[in-house]
Amino acid sequence: MQYVAFWGFLFSLGIILFKGKHWWRIALLIVSALFIILVGPSRIYLGDHWASDVLGAYLIGGAWLGITLWVYLKLKAKGVLAQKTTRVQDKSA
Repeated sequence: MQYVAFWGFLFSLGIILFKGKHWWRIALLIVSALFIILVGPSRIYLGDHWASDVLGAYLIGGAWLGITLWVYLKLKAKGVLAQKTTRVQDKSA
């Protein structure tokens, strides 16, 4: 469940914040998508969880990811997450 929210948030930030076709952006998107897609079936294959457990984790993690992205985008729209730049004024003039 946490891996869906964490890697999904990284995937979303890779789309939202990074523009262009840089190799590190593409690598971030591929790695985070692979973690989201492959961890669940690997847990079933290894016998650690039932398929219903993995499905529930995907659903709860997806809901948590949706809430997190909603809060992030609301704060970004209000300007709370904007960088604050301090300007040093020249006092000699």
